[in-house]
Amino acid sequence: MNILIILPGLSINYNSIGFTILGLEKFGYCPVIITSRSRGLKDPGMNSDYEEHGNTKIYRIVDKSLDIWKAKGTKTESLISDIIVRHDVKMMFASTNGCFEISSYLSKKHSLPNVMMLEYIFHKERFFGYSKKRYLGINILIPFAWKYYYNKYLKHHSALLTFYNEEEKKSLKTSNTFFVPWCNQIPEGIQITNKKNNSIIFAGELTKLTIKDEFLTELANILNENIVEEIHFVGYGNKLYKIEELKKVFADRIIIHGSLPRNKVLELIGKAKYGIQPATLGGWGFMGECLALKTPLITLKSNKYRLQNKKNIIMVDRFDNISKELLIYNKNCVLYKQIQDNGFDFYTNNHTGKVTAKYLSDIIKKILDEKN
Repeated sequence: MNILIILPGLSINYNSIGFTILGLEKFGYCPVIITSRSRGLKDPGMNSDYEEHGNTKIYRIVDKSLDIWKAKGTKTESLISDIIVRHDVKMMFASTNGCFEISSYLSKKHSLPNVMMLEYIFHKERFFGYSKKRYLGINILIPFAWKYYYNKYLKHHSALLTFYNEEEKKSLKTSNTFFVPWCNQIPEGIQITNKKNNSIIFAGELTKLTIKDEFLTELANILNENIVEEIHFVGYGNKLYKIEELKKVFADRIIIHGSLPRNKVLELIGKAKYGIQPATLGGWGFMGECLALKTPLITLKSNKYRLQNKKNIIMVDRFDNISKELLIYNKNCVLYKQIQDNGFDFYTNNHTGKVTAKYLSDIIKKILDEKN
């Protein structure tokens, strides 16, 4: 059975959700993916127009995802419709709220059940992503705007899907909503290595959500006290200049890698002694990759990812507590290994492509059964 999936961008080498989609074949579903050629901010290059992975077909029909989001009534929309008919698609998924218009239109045109995949459903502010225009930038309006758009999305979709771990329980209690864990599948060939380098790594967007002054102050303290030898930054964003200012002070002990292919990032994570996620919420791709590569992860307590402090993750209340925790684990190899092993087990049991594909296949079966 063919399932259409519309994504802003997809490359097996860059986006781990690809392993969830590929895993659907084991449950009897053949994904037909509509996406863009652009690799986004992770890489300036473009992907090929068409790929096959087993029975999974990837059609990259535009340069940028915006051209898919605004495809209604265009040649792009006609091309997607042709693909739907040619492959006898029985159901469709669309990722991000930018796909609302094209998803709603195509599902009605072809009489298909459809699911909108969102990073958050019930976290009212994050539900809107970076867009403030829906609530005019006035925070007091967020709950009302959220309710309006939540109802609007449900009206035009068979169901909504969240990837946010903390929303699993609520989604189970709410009709027409589902939860799928974030996929952090590690490609074959990436080795779990010994942590020979006493280093910290952060990979992600370098924005106001991650690169806060108090975070950088604590990193400077960690280097001054020689708790670690070096700190690696992989990513991009408008706060890069703050990292460059830190590098002026610590020279080669601050390594700025810029944007890298995913496999290169994974190799760096695998070699680092610690991963650190300074975001108050989100950034689960990097977090899960640390778990998968047995690189103990440090986060703020606001960003739990369903993990347990001192069991499979290192959590801190504030940035200035990081150095204290690092000293504990630097001195105690038993505790360090416990965090490594428990974190890896959590990844294996919750966030591989095999596990997440099962969640997605259960959603497909339930919705198709209800339709029939």
